[in-house]
Amino acid sequence: QLFAQQRGWSLVDCGALKPSLIVRRGEWWRLITPMLLHSPPDEGFCGLPVHLVLNMWSLQNIGSVLEQIYGPWRMLNAYVLSGVGGSALYSIVEGDESETVGASAGICGLCRRVGRYAVSASKSGGIRIICTEPKE
Repeated sequence: QLFAQQRGWSLVDCGALKPSLIVRRGEWWRLITPMLLHSPPDEGFCGLPVHLVLNMWSLQNIGSVLEQIYGPWRMLNAYVLSGVGGSALYSIVEGDESETVGASAGICGLCRRVGRYAVSASKSGGIRIICTEPKE
């Protein structure tokens, strides 16, 4: 964001989701790029961008669990499809001139995937305990 601000670019210039640009200009890539961007940090708690830190923490912890269960490509697939689905839903619900960025939709999709795994594992006789510590 600082790089973009120094050059006078907006988040839309960098790839933020703006439904009117998808429809009128055919910029379908804007369904993916919001997952790679984040809005400028607010004051947050003690000056930290709390939302961004929580997104990063969630992605690291949930993503590493799903990587162990399904493998890296299926985890990435779940993240990207959830993010694109969230972008598409946002476009329908919020209207043409709204804009957004962030990884929350992808992370929510990963949380759903973990929940689905836990439910299916409990129905089949129990949940395996998964260690997220790196193996040496």
